[in-house]
Amino acid sequence: MADVSEPLVFELRDDSIIPDNGHICQLDNGTLFYSSQSELCVLWNGQKFTANLDKECPGTGKIHKAVFECPRILITVVRDLLERELVHGNATCSRAHGDKYVAYRMDQDPGKHGIAYDGDGNAIGVAGDHIFLEGMDQSEQHWLWDSAKNTYIVNNFCDTVGYRTLVYARRRSPFIYVTNGQYLAVICNGKQYPMAYSGISEIHSIIGVHNGRISVVANMYGRMGIWTARLKNLEQTQTPTDKILDALHDFKLELKQLLKENTEAVERGSSDICSYLGGFDDQLVKISQEMEKIRLQRDTAMESLDD
Repeated sequence: MADVSEPLVFELRDDSIIPDNGHICQLDNGTLFYSSQSELCVLWNGQKFTANLDKECPGTGKIHKAVFECPRILITVVRDLLERELVHGNATCSRAHGDKYVAYRMDQDPGKHGIAYDGDGNAIGVAGDHIFLEGMDQSEQHWLWDSAKNTYIVNNFCDTVGYRTLVYARRRSPFIYVTNGQYLAVICNGKQYPMAYSGISEIHSIIGVHNGRISVVANMYGRMGIWTARLKNLEQTQTPTDKILDALHDFKLELKQLLKENTEAVERGSSDICSYLGGFDDQLVKISQEMEKIRLQRDTAMESLDD
């Protein structure tokens, strides 16, 4: 059961990094990935890191994987697109399979993880064994409904989906968050729970849940930005496993950054190293002089006591 008795109150987090396509994704540890023109960007620990997509992803017809290993964004080819395979938003793919279609996440094997559906409506999300399809009914009363076992229809409030993320599910969590741009709901154990909210007028994408807060790209009367709200009774705290994994991830990134800085210092040349060591020697001299002053003051005080 999901407790949604308290409305969400969204607050603006950032309105400076929204790309034209609004495509932003937040990892489970809170790291932000977003694409801007020909760049893939990562915002981590207050710093921005970039990778050139034209250079790293030449050509078409391939699915790539991006991993942030501070300070680099590593992009590798996962596989070629399959025959008759379609790529939708929200990292969702579909493929014709006989007289039906199967939908799956692009990092999954369609033969093992594909969920069959009849092909009516675009696949806009896959979460576990649940599939979400785009509907065309603009009825406000039935914007989200289940048409079959584990199959849901999301009737869009907006004209197009594009790179919108209307379905989001966090790893190791029983909650699936769904929006059509106007309404928001959470699905838990097959049951739907509408979620009231304030502070924003239209939701563009659900980009993640981290440390008890849900983050969305949203519009507040023309002001597009990243907005967050505390999930007071849902995923309020991280599990011990989540905390350990997040701490290990952050430590790994910080260690890589420290190694990079030290490597750059060495690569700058012996003159910089000598200058650094010379500065260190100067500090030692100053410390020795201060200690000598303290010793003299102590000796003078002792002599006055003897008198």
